[in-house]
Amino acid sequence: MADLISIETQGVSDDWAKADGSFETKLRGSLDRERVLSSMVHVAALATPDGDDICPPGIIARSRVGAFSFYGQGGALFSSEADQDLSAAQAVDMAFGNVKHAPPPPMPARAQPPSPTLAPAPAQHPPRRRRRMGWAGKFVMLLAILAFVGAVVMVFGVSSMQERGMPEDDILAAKTISGGLALIGLLLAALAIKTRKSYFVGESGQPVNEDGSELRFTKMAHNLGEYDSDDFDDGGDYDDYD
Repeated sequence: MADLISIETQGVSDDWAKADGSFETKLRGSLDRERVLSSMVHVAALATPDGDDICPPGIIARSRVGAFSFYGQGGALFSSEADQDLSAAQAVDMAFGNVKHAPPPPMPARAQPPSPTLAPAPAQHPPRRRRRMGWAGKFVMLLAILAFVGAVVMVFGVSSMQERGMPEDDILAAKTISGGLALIGLLLAALAIKTRKSYFVGESGQPVNEDGSELRFTKMAHNLGEYDSDDFDDGGDYDDYD
């Protein structure tokens, strides 16, 4: 005796010709393999009609090996147990227990693209250290120069005094004054050099901080330059804000 399985449908018209969207379960009887194949072919050709709360065309096959559901896909049958589309013949084999279908393996995790390698930052030239003398240092340096000039003048004076036969005490005093002026000039020059202040400049000669960063007043000047002129109306006055 040929094996028979029970066939039920949902969302299929009585004549198997169209998908009616009904959730009513219709018992189609116990059918042999050939009639089951015909049932699968008819349901496979159907597609879910448009509309809200519509039941897709489906067929439930109940046999000694279990119950299986198949849904028409307009040319194929979707098996909820195997989680894949099947042909009518594959669905019959599955319903009769001749072939066991299992869900396909899960999709592997998509590999994350490697993070782009950051290009090395361009080499920056270290800031150059420079020194400059303020107005106080320049004044002290001027005094040092005058002291050197006075010392030179006294040297010539000593020579003139010796030629004229001036007393030794006067000549010795002139030499002492000349040496004192030279010493004072050296001390003042050293003091003027010591008062120089250090500053740093970048590659293009602009003043920067010791670490090469932009000076604060330069940033403020940039911000002022980026002032939005839209805050003025056409007459040059400030716009009124509530």
